[in-house]
Amino acid sequence: MSAPRFFAPPPLSAGPLTLAGPEAKHLTAVLRLGPGDAVELFDGEGARAAATVQAVRGKGAKTAAELFCEDPVRTEPPASPLTLAVAAPKGDRFRWLIEKATELGVARVVPLTCERSTVDPGGGKLDKLRATALAACKQCRRDRLPEIAEPVLFAAFLEQDVPKTLFHVSGDRFTAPPSGPHAILIGPEGGFTEEEVKIAAAAGARVAALTTPILRTETAAIAAAAVFAAGT
Repeated sequence: MSAPRFFAPPPLSAGPLTLAGPEAKHLTAVLRLGPGDAVELFDGEGARAAATVQAVRGKGAKTAAELFCEDPVRTEPPASPLTLAVAAPKGDRFRWLIEKATELGVARVVPLTCERSTVDPGGGKLDKLRATALAACKQCRRDRLPEIAEPVLFAAFLEQDVPKTLFHVSGDRFTAPPSGPHAILIGPEGGFTEEEVKIAAAAGARVAALTTPILRTETAAIAAAAVFAAGT
């Protein structure tokens, strides 16, 4: 059985280390770990390491766990990092999207503001999305946290220097692009407007579609990420 996993702020290095806050509370109050127990640490930037709990002190919000960390193992960044630029869906559907995108190795999620957008995931909502990504990394044993970016206007995102594919029912069948960085744009409920599709195509984006019925925003995003992951 794998050791329980916890996030430690970067950079992770060998030697004594203190966990505080939610991670320490999870270690002590939820999992009831204590001195002598083995855990695994990761720093969200590609490093992970075995560690042993040395001591626990404090209670509640003041809980802290003292650990000894072994030499970290470092993983390289992905050769083909994927950005999902997606119009935020309603309710908890965006948190579900973030969880699954993290499991699929998506490097960056950008909330996209489009003409038909109805959700503005600002402030506290972004914090919850980042917490969801962290929990997913712990569960799937991913060493690099995905970036959950601030919302970006559709036209501004098209100016970013990365190859792009915009999903629209009028597009050709989607296949994984050549290796390297790539961005996939997913529209809101109702899809992108025809004007947005024209603007994206004029900016050099490929227009593509999945060979499926019309999908919800979060389903389309995860389906596209899965096709990307399988082809890279």
